[in-house]
Amino acid sequence: MSDWSDLLKDFNFPHTRRGGVTLVSRTDAPGCIDLIYSQGWRFLGYESFTVTDEFIQPHLEWSPDWSRSGAPAKEIVLAEIAQHPNDVTHYEFVFNVAA
Repeated sequence: MSDWSDLLKDFNFPHTRRGGVTLVSRTDAPGCIDLIYSQGWRFLGYESFTVTDEFIQPHLEWSPDWSRSGAPAKEIVLAEIAQHPNDVTHYEFVFNVAA
């Protein structure tokens, strides 16, 4: 099975790798969420980060885990990330490609 970074490469999706984390910019996040839902992948959650030239800071308060409950509808996820503070600059999405 491919890892997250390889899948993004396969789909020519913009991303960066930093500190062992595969990140999608906040600007590209809605498109990445569209990709996850359109492919029928099991969306398990995401982690939110602030990324600068000097550091990468996770934000646990904006990092839901749906591994036990199942992800909400795509529109709910998109509305949720749109409400995050400007400090959140990147996301790492967690999913399983097997149905």
